[in-house]
Amino acid sequence: MRFIVLLAALACGTAQAQATQAEASRPWQWEVSAYMLGAGMDGKTGIRPNVADVDQSFGDILDNLQFGFMGRARATHGYWSFGTDIIYMGLGGSSDRPNVDVDVDQWAVELNVGFQLTPTFMSLVGARYNQLSAKIDFQTIGRQASGKVDWWDPIIGGILTLPIGEHWNFQFHGDIGGFGVGADFVWQAEMLFNWFVTPRTSIMMGYRAISTDYDDNGFVYDVVSQGPQLGITLHF
Repeated sequence: MRFIVLLAALACGTAQAQATQAEASRPWQWEVSAYMLGAGMDGKTGIRPNVADVDQSFGDILDNLQFGFMGRARATHGYWSFGTDIIYMGLGGSSDRPNVDVDVDQWAVELNVGFQLTPTFMSLVGARYNQLSAKIDFQTIGRQASGKVDWWDPIIGGILTLPIGEHWNFQFHGDIGGFGVGADFVWQAEMLFNWFVTPRTSIMMGYRAISTDYDDNGFVYDVVSQGPQLGITLHF
């Protein structure tokens, strides 16, 4: 009986070692993407005491569209992956209460580590560097306010990928963070359809929303930036 148990243990250990070796022998896989986001604004921003509300409906987004640039890359080896996401958004908006124009430039540079928990779900943990500059023009009283801040946010999240036929898949990417380390709270939600034109090239189409709630040293930025997203990904 002990001999049988020993053989079973040896077989399990051998199988696990072979699986680990197979994962380690897999080649690195790379994805590099470039895409654009048509972003609108909804929230409030400013330098206290000059804080303005900015609310844009989806129709307003089309009328006041300001594009940003986004690029990301991910290197995958076995169950583990390492990714980066670089975002620049130049956002503009206006409000009638009070009568103001708002211009915001936002940089976000994310570094994350992913682990493939299931064939369709990858967990993420990482950090995101943020830099914000805002300019507010109070037209009614002829006053302007401007400021610039930067900070780091820890983030946790995941990516769900569901195949749709032979050449399509659906991806949902979500994360939360901040937790008072930098911002009070941040969240992101991204829904994409990916069309594989070739095995090494895919087109992404979808919608993305990024929320930042930051309030420190008089600088206020509590805004949801959202809009349609379109881009291309190279796989190699």
